Amino acid sequence: MKKAIQIVFAVALVSLMACKGGKAPADATKKVVDTEIQFDTVLCMVGDLYDDQIYNAHFFYYNRGDKPLLIDSVATTCNCTIPVYFKTPVAPGDSSQITVAIQGGALKPGYFSKSVMVYSNGSVEPVSLTLRGESKRGDASLPGDSASVKD
Repeated sequence: MKKAIQIVFAVALVSLMACKGGKAPADATKKVVDTEIQFDTVLCMVGDLYDDQIYNAHFFYYNRGDKPLLIDSVATTCNCTIPVYFKTPVAPGDSSQITVAIQGGALKPGYFSKSVMVYSNGSVEPVSLTLRGESKRGDASLPGDSASVKD
């Protein structure tokens, strides 16, 4: 009975917030940007990528501000890209990198353009990193070779 009352109370509270708009104060929705992130490049031309290949794109970035830079998250647009990045803060003036692996066998044949979005305290909007190339069917490796990795 006590649990049922708690559930009813929670539903009523949510409904009341919905009626009032349920919006957070304007200050709470503003993103805090206290440093500056700068990438060497935001575009990587992969070239031809075959089913048996994995391509590692390296995106180097710098902290151009005067406070530590922290990458909050890196979001992908598909399961064919896997970002790897350090979660430790980057000191002012220092640099780091985000490596994005893309697997040829996970792509449809033909031209591709895949993006990853970088969220940090170095910019209000996420930074878009793009990988472009041509997905080809078949294996690029020689007979007897295992899958290859391109950098």
